Amino acid sequence: MSVTNYLSFLIVIPAICFSETDWRGHNRFIGTSYHGIGREHSYEFSQGQLVLNHRSDFIYSSEKHQFEAAYELFATENKNIPADPNSDFKYRIKDLNYSLVKSDQDFLVIQNLDRFYYTYFGDKFELNLGRQAVGFGSARTINPLDILVPFDFLMINIEQKLGVDAIRTKIPFKQTGMVEFGISASEDVPFEDEYRFISFLQNDIRFLYQELNQHKVWGLDIQKSLLGWGTWLELGHFDIHEGENFLRYSVGGQYQFPNELSFFVEYHQNGSRVLHRDLGIFVTNRDYLNWGLDYQVTPLNKVALSSFNSLNDPSSLLNLNYELNFEENWYFDCSLYYGVGNKNASEFGSYPEIVSFNLKNFF
Repeated sequence: MSVTNYLSFLIVIPAICFSETDWRGHNRFIGTSYHGIGREHSYEFSQGQLVLNHRSDFIYSSEKHQFEAAYELFATENKNIPADPNSDFKYRIKDLNYSLVKSDQDFLVIQNLDRFYYTYFGDKFELNLGRQAVGFGSARTINPLDILVPFDFLMINIEQKLGVDAIRTKIPFKQTGMVEFGISASEDVPFEDEYRFISFLQNDIRFLYQELNQHKVWGLDIQKSLLGWGTWLELGHFDIHEGENFLRYSVGGQYQFPNELSFFVEYHQNGSRVLHRDLGIFVTNRDYLNWGLDYQVTPLNKVALSSFNSLNDPSSLLNLNYELNFEENWYFDCSLYYGVGNKNASEFGSYPEIVSFNLKNFF
Protein backbone atom coordinates (compact mmCIF):
# COMPACT_ATOMS: atom_id res chain seq x y z
CA MET A 1 0.00 0.00 0.00
CA SER A 2 1.41 3.43 -0.94
CA VAL A 3 1.83 6.16 1.65
CA THR A 4 -0.95 8.23 0.01
CA ASN A 5 -3.43 5.34 0.03
CA TYR A 6 -2.41 4.39 3.55
CA LEU A 7 -2.96 7.90 4.93
CA SER A 8 -6.29 8.13 3.10
CA PHE A 9 -7.38 4.93 4.83
CA LEU A 10 -6.10 6.29 8.13
CA ILE A 11 -8.09 9.51 7.82
CA VAL A 12 -11.24 8.75 5.84
CA ILE A 13 -12.46 5.35 7.05
CA PRO A 14 -12.47 6.07 10.81
CA ALA A 15 -14.03 9.50 10.19
CA ILE A 16 -17.04 7.77 8.64
CA CYS A 17 -17.47 5.44 11.64
CA PHE A 18 -17.03 7.94 14.50
CA SER A 19 -19.05 11.03 15.38
CA GLU A 20 -16.17 13.34 16.40
CA THR A 21 -12.77 13.72 14.77
CA ASP A 22 -9.60 15.61 15.68
CA TRP A 23 -6.37 16.02 13.73
CA ARG A 24 -3.32 17.48 15.42
CA GLY A 25 0.44 17.15 15.26
CA HIS A 26 3.69 18.98 14.64
CA ASN A 27 6.49 19.65 12.19
CA ARG A 28 10.07 19.84 13.49
CA PHE A 29 13.44 20.81 12.14
CA ILE A 30 16.25 19.44 14.34
CA GLY A 31 19.95 20.18 14.11
CA THR A 32 22.45 18.31 16.26
CA SER A 33 26.24 18.33 16.59
CA TYR A 34 28.16 15.60 18.45
CA HIS A 35 31.75 15.96 19.65
CA GLY A 36 33.84 13.36 21.44
CA ILE A 37 33.96 9.57 21.57
CA GLY A 38 31.84 7.87 24.23
CA ARG A 39 32.87 4.63 25.87
CA GLU A 40 29.32 3.25 25.66
CA HIS A 41 28.19 5.27 22.64
CA SER A 42 29.04 4.83 18.99
CA TYR A 43 29.42 8.51 18.06
CA GLU A 44 32.25 9.60 15.79
CA PHE A 45 34.70 12.22 17.05
CA SER A 46 32.79 15.05 15.34
CA GLN A 47 29.49 14.62 13.58
CA GLY A 48 26.54 16.78 12.50
CA GLN A 49 22.98 15.81 11.79
CA LEU A 50 19.89 17.52 10.34
CA VAL A 51 16.44 15.93 10.70
CA LEU A 52 13.02 16.90 9.39
CA ASN A 53 10.19 15.34 11.37
CA HIS A 54 6.44 15.33 10.76
CA ARG A 55 3.88 13.77 13.11
CA SER A 56 0.12 13.58 12.68
CA ASP A 57 -2.23 12.37 15.41
CA PHE A 58 -5.77 11.38 14.46
CA ILE A 59 -8.40 10.90 17.18
CA TYR A 60 -11.91 9.66 16.39
CA SER A 61 -14.44 9.27 19.19
CA SER A 62 -18.04 8.55 20.06
CA GLU A 63 -19.81 7.92 23.36
CA LYS A 64 -18.25 4.53 24.11
CA HIS A 65 -15.62 4.15 21.41
CA GLN A 66 -12.38 5.88 20.46
CA PHE A 67 -9.76 5.22 17.83
CA GLU A 68 -6.34 6.91 17.84
CA ALA A 69 -3.58 6.76 15.25
CA ALA A 70 -0.26 8.58 14.94
CA TYR A 71 2.03 8.54 11.92
CA GLU A 72 5.57 9.96 11.74
CA LEU A 73 8.07 10.71 9.01
CA PHE A 74 11.79 11.38 9.56
CA ALA A 75 14.07 12.66 6.81
CA THR A 76 17.81 13.04 7.39
CA GLU A 77 21.13 13.02 5.61
CA ASN A 78 22.53 10.90 8.44
CA LYS A 79 21.39 7.53 9.77
CA ASN A 80 21.66 8.26 13.51
CA ILE A 81 17.91 8.38 14.12
CA PRO A 82 15.55 5.97 15.93
CA ALA A 83 16.37 2.30 15.41
CA ASP A 84 14.43 0.29 12.87
CA PRO A 85 11.43 -1.12 14.78
CA ASN A 86 11.45 -4.11 12.42
CA SER A 87 14.96 -5.15 13.48
CA ASP A 88 15.77 -3.90 17.00
CA PHE A 89 12.35 -3.10 18.43
CA LYS A 90 10.61 -6.33 19.42
CA TYR A 91 7.21 -5.30 20.65
CA ARG A 92 5.28 -4.95 17.40
CA ILE A 93 3.51 -7.86 15.71
CA LYS A 94 3.50 -6.33 12.22
CA ASP A 95 4.79 -2.98 10.99
CA LEU A 96 5.18 -0.77 7.96
CA ASN A 97 8.34 -0.89 5.88
CA TYR A 98 10.88 1.17 7.79
CA SER A 99 12.67 2.93 4.92
CA LEU A 100 10.77 4.92 2.30
CA VAL A 101 13.86 6.47 0.68
CA LYS A 102 17.45 5.30 1.07
CA SER A 103 20.37 6.60 -1.00
CA ASP A 104 24.10 6.01 -1.29
CA GLN A 105 24.69 9.54 0.03
CA ASP A 106 23.26 8.61 3.45
CA PHE A 107 19.95 10.38 2.75
CA LEU A 108 17.17 8.50 4.47
CA VAL A 109 13.40 8.86 4.90
CA ILE A 110 11.74 6.56 7.41
CA GLN A 111 8.19 6.12 8.64
CA ASN A 112 6.78 5.11 11.99
CA LEU A 113 3.19 4.10 12.73
CA ASP A 114 3.50 5.04 16.38
CA ARG A 115 -0.14 4.74 17.52
CA PHE A 116 -2.94 2.60 16.14
CA TYR A 117 -5.37 1.49 18.82
CA TYR A 118 -9.01 1.21 19.72
CA THR A 119 -10.55 2.02 23.11
CA TYR A 120 -13.89 0.81 24.42
CA PHE A 121 -15.33 2.69 27.41
CA GLY A 122 -17.61 0.24 29.21
CA ASP A 123 -19.73 0.97 32.26
CA LYS A 124 -17.36 -0.98 34.51
CA PHE A 125 -14.12 -1.27 32.54
CA GLU A 126 -11.98 0.26 29.78
CA LEU A 127 -10.30 -1.79 27.04
CA ASN A 128 -7.34 -0.61 24.90
CA LEU A 129 -6.36 -2.77 21.93
CA GLY A 130 -3.55 -2.04 19.46
CA ARG A 131 -0.38 0.05 19.21
CA GLN A 132 -0.12 2.33 22.24
CA ALA A 133 2.28 3.77 24.81
CA VAL A 134 2.96 1.60 27.87
CA GLY A 135 5.01 2.94 30.76
CA PHE A 136 5.03 3.45 34.51
CA GLY A 137 6.84 5.55 37.10
CA SER A 138 6.73 9.08 38.52
CA ALA A 139 10.47 9.79 38.96
CA ARG A 140 11.88 12.75 37.00
CA THR A 141 15.27 11.46 35.81
CA ILE A 142 15.67 7.69 36.32
CA ASN A 143 12.55 5.49 36.33
CA PRO A 144 13.22 2.01 37.78
CA LEU A 145 9.72 0.81 36.81
CA ASP A 146 9.80 1.98 33.18
CA ILE A 147 11.29 -1.21 31.76
CA LEU A 148 9.57 -1.77 28.40
CA VAL A 149 10.43 1.37 26.37
CA PRO A 150 12.59 3.55 28.63
CA PHE A 151 14.10 6.95 27.86
CA ASP A 152 17.81 7.45 28.38
CA PHE A 153 19.57 10.78 28.97
CA LEU A 154 20.38 11.54 25.32
CA MET A 155 17.20 10.75 23.37
CA ILE A 156 17.08 14.05 21.47
CA ASN A 157 14.98 13.20 18.40
CA ILE A 158 12.33 11.28 20.35
CA GLU A 159 9.70 13.23 22.32
CA GLN A 160 7.09 10.53 22.87
CA LYS A 161 7.36 6.97 24.03
CA LEU A 162 7.40 4.50 21.14
CA GLY A 163 4.16 2.62 20.72
CA VAL A 164 3.96 -1.13 21.33
CA ASP A 165 1.31 -3.64 20.29
CA ALA A 166 -0.59 -4.40 23.47
CA ILE A 167 -3.91 -5.19 25.13
CA ARG A 168 -4.70 -3.25 28.32
CA THR A 169 -7.75 -3.38 30.58
CA LYS A 170 -8.62 -0.88 33.34
CA ILE A 171 -11.22 -1.65 36.00
CA PRO A 172 -12.04 1.15 38.50
CA PHE A 173 -13.10 0.38 42.05
CA LYS A 174 -14.43 2.63 44.77
CA GLN A 175 -13.84 6.32 43.90
CA THR A 176 -10.06 6.53 43.45
CA GLY A 177 -8.97 2.95 42.85
CA MET A 178 -7.94 1.26 39.61
CA VAL A 179 -6.89 -2.27 38.64
CA GLU A 180 -5.02 -2.45 35.35
CA PHE A 181 -3.48 -5.40 33.52
CA GLY A 182 -2.11 -6.05 30.06
CA ILE A 183 0.26 -7.84 27.73
CA SER A 184 2.44 -6.82 24.78
CA ALA A 185 3.08 -9.32 22.00
CA SER A 186 5.37 -9.88 19.03
CA GLU A 187 5.58 -12.73 16.57
CA ASP A 188 9.36 -12.87 17.11
CA VAL A 189 9.16 -13.16 20.93
CA PRO A 190 8.23 -16.48 22.63
CA PHE A 191 5.18 -16.32 24.86
CA GLU A 192 7.22 -16.82 28.04
CA ASP A 193 9.38 -13.77 27.15
CA GLU A 194 6.51 -11.39 26.34
CA TYR A 195 5.87 -8.33 28.47
CA ARG A 196 2.93 -8.49 30.89
CA PHE A 197 1.86 -6.49 33.92
CA ILE A 198 -0.78 -6.02 36.60
CA SER A 199 -1.20 -2.82 38.59
CA PHE A 200 -3.25 -1.74 41.63
CA LEU A 201 -3.68 2.02 42.10
CA GLN A 202 -5.33 3.59 45.15
CA ASN A 203 -5.19 7.39 45.54
CA ASP A 204 -1.50 8.19 44.83
CA ILE A 205 -0.07 4.74 45.62
CA ARG A 206 0.54 2.14 42.92
CA PHE A 207 1.56 -1.50 43.40
CA LEU A 208 2.92 -3.03 40.20
CA TYR A 209 4.10 -6.40 38.94
CA GLN A 210 5.83 -6.75 35.55
CA GLU A 211 7.44 -9.59 33.58
CA LEU A 212 9.77 -9.20 30.61
CA ASN A 213 12.07 -11.85 29.10
CA GLN A 214 11.24 -14.01 32.15
CA HIS A 215 12.62 -11.29 34.46
CA LYS A 216 10.22 -10.32 37.27
CA VAL A 217 9.89 -6.80 38.64
CA TRP A 218 7.86 -5.94 41.74
CA GLY A 219 7.19 -2.22 42.07
CA LEU A 220 5.89 0.52 44.33
CA ASP A 221 5.20 4.06 43.13
CA ILE A 222 4.06 6.81 45.55
CA GLN A 223 3.34 10.48 44.86
CA LYS A 224 2.46 12.84 47.72
CA SER A 225 2.36 16.54 48.53
CA LEU A 226 4.53 17.30 51.57
CA LEU A 227 5.23 20.76 53.04
CA GLY A 228 4.66 22.44 49.70
CA TRP A 229 6.81 19.93 47.81
CA GLY A 230 5.56 17.43 45.28
CA THR A 231 7.38 14.26 46.34
CA TRP A 232 7.76 10.79 44.85
CA LEU A 233 9.17 7.37 45.61
CA GLU A 234 9.60 4.85 42.79
CA LEU A 235 10.95 1.47 43.84
CA GLY A 236 11.51 -1.79 41.99
CA HIS A 237 12.69 -5.20 43.16
CA PHE A 238 14.24 -7.09 40.22
CA ASP A 239 14.33 -10.88 40.07
CA ILE A 240 16.59 -11.61 37.08
CA HIS A 241 15.99 -14.88 35.23
CA GLU A 242 18.93 -17.17 36.03
CA GLY A 243 20.73 -14.22 37.61
CA GLU A 244 20.89 -11.76 40.48
CA ASN A 245 18.20 -10.13 42.58
CA PHE A 246 18.53 -6.44 43.36
CA LEU A 247 16.69 -3.27 44.33
CA ARG A 248 16.50 0.03 42.43
CA TYR A 249 14.73 3.15 43.67
CA SER A 250 14.40 6.88 43.02
CA VAL A 251 13.19 9.33 45.67
CA GLY A 252 12.85 13.06 45.24
CA GLY A 253 10.79 16.21 45.32
CA GLN A 254 9.93 19.32 43.33
CA TYR A 255 9.20 22.81 44.67
CA GLN A 256 7.57 25.69 42.82
CA PHE A 257 8.76 29.10 44.07
CA PRO A 258 6.45 32.16 43.82
CA ASN A 259 8.78 33.87 41.30
CA GLU A 260 8.28 31.31 38.47
CA LEU A 261 11.33 29.29 39.55
CA SER A 262 10.96 25.52 39.88
CA PHE A 263 13.52 23.20 41.48
CA PHE A 264 13.70 19.43 41.75
CA VAL A 265 16.17 17.03 43.32
CA GLU A 266 16.24 13.23 43.06
CA TYR A 267 18.41 10.49 44.53
CA HIS A 268 18.66 7.18 42.69
CA GLN A 269 20.24 3.97 43.93
CA ASN A 270 21.01 1.26 41.40
CA GLY A 271 21.49 -2.15 42.99
CA SER A 272 22.44 -3.90 39.76
CA ARG A 273 26.10 -4.85 39.30
CA VAL A 274 25.76 -5.18 35.51
CA LEU A 275 23.88 -3.43 32.69
CA HIS A 276 20.44 -4.81 31.80
CA ARG A 277 19.46 -2.73 28.79
CA ASP A 278 16.49 -5.01 28.09
CA LEU A 279 15.09 -3.76 31.43
CA GLY A 280 15.89 -0.10 30.88
CA ILE A 281 18.97 -0.13 33.11
CA PHE A 282 21.42 2.13 31.28
CA VAL A 283 23.36 3.54 34.27
CA THR A 284 26.52 1.79 35.40
CA ASN A 285 27.16 3.05 38.93
CA ARG A 286 25.31 2.72 42.21
CA ASP A 287 24.48 6.19 43.55
CA TYR A 288 23.15 9.23 41.69
CA LEU A 289 22.05 12.67 42.86
CA ASN A 290 20.25 14.57 40.10
CA TRP A 291 18.78 18.06 40.22
CA GLY A 292 17.25 20.67 37.95
CA LEU A 293 16.14 24.31 37.79
CA ASP A 294 13.44 25.70 35.50
CA TYR A 295 12.79 29.46 35.28
CA GLN A 296 9.97 31.10 33.30
CA VAL A 297 11.72 34.33 32.29
CA THR A 298 8.61 35.71 30.57
CA PRO A 299 5.35 34.01 29.54
CA LEU A 300 7.00 33.28 26.17
CA ASN A 301 10.50 32.06 27.08
CA LYS A 302 12.14 29.95 29.75
CA VAL A 303 15.53 28.51 30.67
CA ALA A 304 16.34 25.22 32.36
CA LEU A 305 19.48 23.71 33.86
CA SER A 306 19.82 20.11 35.02
CA SER A 307 22.65 17.97 36.27
CA PHE A 308 22.84 14.16 36.42
CA ASN A 309 25.55 13.24 38.90
CA SER A 310 27.21 9.90 39.59
CA LEU A 311 28.49 9.97 43.17
CA ASN A 312 30.79 6.99 42.73
CA ASP A 313 33.08 8.24 39.90
CA PRO A 314 32.46 11.15 40.43
CA SER A 315 31.14 12.54 37.12
CA SER A 316 28.25 14.67 35.83
CA LEU A 317 26.16 15.25 32.73
CA LEU A 318 25.04 18.89 32.49
CA ASN A 319 22.12 20.01 30.34
CA LEU A 320 21.33 23.67 29.61
CA ASN A 321 18.14 24.44 27.66
CA TYR A 322 16.44 27.59 26.35
CA GLU A 323 12.94 27.69 24.86
CA LEU A 324 11.18 30.56 23.06
CA ASN A 325 7.54 30.72 21.98
CA PHE A 326 8.02 33.40 19.31
CA GLU A 327 4.66 33.04 17.54
CA GLU A 328 1.39 31.23 18.20
CA ASN A 329 2.08 27.47 17.86
CA TRP A 330 5.74 28.14 16.96
CA TYR A 331 8.59 27.21 19.33
CA PHE A 332 12.37 27.31 19.19
CA ASP A 333 14.66 25.64 21.71
CA CYS A 334 18.35 24.90 21.94
CA SER A 335 20.22 22.55 24.28
CA LEU A 336 23.74 21.79 25.38
CA TYR A 337 24.81 18.46 26.91
CA TYR A 338 28.26 18.40 28.49
CA GLY A 339 29.92 15.53 30.34
CA VAL A 340 32.24 16.29 33.26
CA GLY A 341 34.69 13.69 34.58
CA ASN A 342 37.55 11.46 33.57
CA LYS A 343 37.08 10.61 29.88
CA ASN A 344 38.42 7.08 30.33
CA ALA A 345 37.42 6.17 33.87
CA SER A 346 34.03 7.74 34.62
CA GLU A 347 30.46 7.25 33.44
CA PHE A 348 29.43 10.74 32.31
CA GLY A 349 32.94 11.89 31.42
CA SER A 350 32.78 9.52 28.44
CA TYR A 351 29.57 11.09 27.07
CA PRO A 352 29.87 13.16 23.87
CA GLU A 353 29.32 16.89 23.96
CA ILE A 354 26.06 17.65 22.17
CA VAL A 355 24.61 20.90 20.87
CA SER A 356 21.12 20.81 19.38
CA PHE A 357 18.40 23.16 18.21
CA ASN A 358 14.77 22.44 17.52
CA LEU A 359 12.25 24.50 15.53
CA LYS A 360 8.70 23.21 16.03
CA ASN A 361 5.28 24.12 14.69
CA PHE A 362 2.12 22.64 16.23
CA PHE A 363 -1.10 22.36 14.27
